[in-house]
Amino acid sequence: MLELNIKPYFKEKTSDLYQCDNLELLNELPNRYINLIYSDILYATGRDFEDYKDLPYNKNEVYDFYDLRIKEMYRVLKNTGTLALQMDYRISHWLRDICDTYFGYKNCVNVIEWAYSSGGSSKKKLSQKNDTIIIYAKDIKNQTFNYMKEVSYNREFKPYRFKEVEEFQDKDGKWFTMVGMKAIWTDIPMIGRTSKERINYATQKPLKLMDRIRDLYTNEGDIIADFFCGSGSMGVSAIQGNRKFIGCDIGDNACKNSKNRLQNIVH
Repeated sequence: MLELNIKPYFKEKTSDLYQCDNLELLNELPNRYINLIYSDILYATGRDFEDYKDLPYNKNEVYDFYDLRIKEMYRVLKNTGTLALQMDYRISHWLRDICDTYFGYKNCVNVIEWAYSSGGSSKKKLSQKNDTIIIYAKDIKNQTFNYMKEVSYNREFKPYRFKEVEEFQDKDGKWFTMVGMKAIWTDIPMIGRTSKERINYATQKPLKLMDRIRDLYTNEGDIIADFFCGSGSMGVSAIQGNRKFIGCDIGDNACKNSKNRLQNIVH
């Protein structure tokens, strides 16, 4: 892994973790170095999450904060690389506008919606139980993408033999179709309060979600970077999937948790 001017918070053969402003780290990284950038970014809710203070919901502040960062993310991605930014509905339109500036709108590959169930609802609007993950390729013609299939629907006890649609039979004799994965994910639950995966971090994301993004856009040996690493979930996923990891966060608890989780894997 790289030797940078910034002192690492934690470092070993396959993972580097830094506690600093992510723009500072981005400025240190060489051109075309990273295969996948995934970040669960600041959502501009204006809230204090204890582990970090979110950005205010202000267009100018959001643009000022993200413009230089996304410009640098574009620079450090390999030509085969992918940018995956997770957020909610508040700022996804602004982030896409910024990404269009640097990546080009034709390199917006997908807008993934991760829908999950959790407590709480509103009588004044639909429950907003979903996050948006915008996917941009550095170069859509050369992007690393590993085609994945999913079960479509039950065909009961006979195949329908649709042209170019794969079908399979389960142990009970029922037939199911297999199709390419869709961009709406409803099969990954959020981390419950009693989950063994849960740690002391307010906005922790599930490993199953990280694994899917990892497997879609990288291969073994690739480098994954997370510049808002928070609880360290993508770092755990990267190392468990035989990838290399570069993580960064400015928060004390984020770096502490990420370090602990990475240490538990590599030792």
